[in-house]
Amino acid sequence: MENVEIKVTEIRDVFECLEKLNDFLHQPENYRSPEQIERFMQSGAYQNLRHLYYDVVWQWLPPEVQREYENR
Repeated sequence: MENVEIKVTEIRDVFECLEKLNDFLHQPENYRSPEQIERFMQSGAYQNLRHLYYDVVWQWLPPEVQREYENR
């Protein structure tokens, strides 16, 4: 498999998103509370995750790997 270059700023963005998700999901009372879920979602959590998934990490994948995911 080939290597890919990733900007440190993008790695930091992914890490910070994962950190926020981990912090939220690590506490079971957070996802049992509709108020906590709403607060978390209003913080932009999904928009950030969506951006990283579709616009950042997807671009890290070589074209052949992108095709694999598109065809599964």
